[in-house]
Amino acid sequence: MRNGIAALTLGFAALAASCTTVDGTPATAPSVPETLPTTTTTLPATTTTAPITTTTVDRISEIQAIFEDLEHRRLQAIYDQDEDAFRSVYANEEYLRESLPLFGLIEFLASPGLYPVRVLEVLTDEEDCISAI
Repeated sequence: MRNGIAALTLGFAALAASCTTVDGTPATAPSVPETLPTTTTTLPATTTTAPITTTTVDRISEIQAIFEDLEHRRLQAIYDQDEDAFRSVYANEEYLRESLPLFGLIEFLASPGLYPVRVLEVLTDEEDCISAI
């Protein structure tokens, strides 16, 4: 019986040896190279910079058209002596108050034409305020 136990022990040892390799990996596992190839992914930088305020030529043209329209409506209101129309072109109460006394002083001999407006520089361009030189 002693020989049977010894044979059984050797059998298990042989079985264990055939199922593992030197480094402990199972013999049935696929062979894997020592070092795996690596892939490097470079992500774009996520830094945030403050936006730079610029006014494009198209926006300057838009602002210029707005001011031309306001000036034409203002002059037409003076010609027609339409105070309500005159008041409607002013968004700033103080500027209206300063301009209102001139409403009755200016008199046109003929209907005002369209006077071109040229915007040299945009000072403020916000949703509720536009100012330019």
